[in-house]
Amino acid sequence: MKLFEAIVLSLLSAVIGIAHAAGQDGPGQMGNGGMMGAPMMIACMLFALLVLVLLVVAILALVKYLRSERR
Repeated sequence: MKLFEAIVLSLLSAVIGIAHAAGQDGPGQMGNGGMMGAPMMIACMLFALLVLVLLVVAILALVKYLRSERR
């Protein structure tokens, strides 16, 4: 399970790093308090999708565990 967590965290940090780098167009971007940029919204959607997939996998694993015979 530690390997899976390491892979997920690596992919997540790569996506966030790419979104952060794509969002830095110029020196004035740090003071912009307006709407979230498109790269950050894409990163948030990917993160939400990842959380949903992990939730579904965890539910399926729980159902499989509860239905198995424990002898």
